[in-house]
Amino acid sequence: MKKKNPALITPEEMARVLGKTNPESIRSALRRGTYPIGMAYQTGSDKWVYDVPRAPFEEFARTGRVPKE
Repeated sequence: MKKKNPALITPEEMARVLGKTNPESIRSALRRGTYPIGMAYQTGSDKWVYDVPRAPFEEFARTGRVPKE
């Protein structure tokens, strides 16, 4: 089993923070590159991987603004 990286947040956790019941809209936006924070990519086995840094997402959820780098 792959160890969870505490610096990243999953689409499921993001949905809970934002009060959404289904994380699929977040996954879809990450795959399209339209979500303001994070990215998604496919592995060689066609599995999607979502990389969203936790701290910038939490700031975005709290303030509604995308943090500056």
